[in-house]
Amino acid sequence: MPLTRLKSKFCEVPLRLVDIDERGCHILVKISLNKSRGHYFVLDTGASMTVLDKNLGALYQLSEINPELKSYALGEQEIQTSWAIVHEFRIGKVKEIDFRLVLVDLSSITEIYKQYGRIRIAGLLGGDFLKEHKAVINYKKSSLKLYL
Repeated sequence: MPLTRLKSKFCEVPLRLVDIDERGCHILVKISLNKSRGHYFVLDTGASMTVLDKNLGALYQLSEINPELKSYALGEQEIQTSWAIVHEFRIGKVKEIDFRLVLVDLSSITEIYKQYGRIRIAGLLGGDFLKEHKAVINYKKSSLKLYL
């Protein structure tokens, strides 16, 4: 009996590579939040959770779940964070309903990105989402493959 391969359902979304200096770049992906489209998130494989800039929480009508949550960044720096639920979180054909993310003040990061092409960063796409959808980064095609 011949082996049959199941076709995996996936989508590919375009990435935007932003050169930070001659040696490196950051990877950006467009995300829709609560049907508001075109928000750039930094694809951050080092972030355990997906993060939204706390300063944008009111814009998306998000309510904080745990306003006293403490997190730690590299170097053991304590960061004030809280949880929020986004009713609809979408990248390409991948749609998450009631997606839980972390709210963090990203104003220092957004200021840096304004220097590199006037890009407004809304958040960080973290390992929680990337692992769930078995993300594959293709640098040659500047795309991100996500399994549905």
